[in-house]
Amino acid sequence: MWPRAAEYAALLLEDSEEFRCLWERHEIGVRPQHVKRFIHPEAGGWSCTEAPIDRQVGRS
Repeated sequence: MWPRAAEYAALLLEDSEEFRCLWERHEIGVRPQHVKRFIHPEAGGWSCTEAPIDRQVGRS
């Protein structure tokens, strides 16, 4: 986690019951999709979209 984000999270965990509940359920940290663009000198340009990883898949 970025240092500044960690500071904000710590403050919110202290002061916000709603934030604590969401944090415990791992519903905090949702990011908009980001597109990465690359230009390779031989292959040319291409892009890919980041996708969230479901960390609960395969856990029992």
